[in-house]
Amino acid sequence: MKYATFNDDGRVACVYNDETVMIVPSGAYSLTQEQWDQRTALVLVDGEVAICPPPDVSGVYQWNGNKWVINADAQEQATIAQAISWRDALLRSAAMRMAPLQDAMDLGEATADEQEQLRVWKNYRVQLNRIEQQPGFPNSIEWPEPPFKDADQGD
Repeated sequence: MKYATFNDDGRVACVYNDETVMIVPSGAYSLTQEQWDQRTALVLVDGEVAICPPPDVSGVYQWNGNKWVINADAQEQATIAQAISWRDALLRSAAMRMAPLQDAMDLGEATADEQEQLRVWKNYRVQLNRIEQQPGFPNSIEWPEPPFKDADQGD
């Protein structure tokens, strides 16, 4: 296995290969071979071979043979993944607020106000589920407002 530790700024502090290092520090992250290769690219610095880690650990950089450059496809995929993750957190939060309202509806005990709240929450969820259809997605997203001011966004 191969591992890496990172500085507070996200830069690789050190890489470890358990074939040559017996003790891997706690907090080290396991790396795939591809991640290992990307984070341990060798370069010449003043005539000496040196390890040149990427500018960050986001995975959007690739080695072009001379320096780290942004991989546009990887960057777009990371942006999409981040947007979907946020959307899913908002959907989970909405589901928690909708559950008791739906229970009241199912039992035939919902007040008119509860019925309206449930309708508004359902509309909010539909809007969240459609963010990928927006013309600027994933770089420009118009997030729907949660139905009620006291509803926090993402738990």
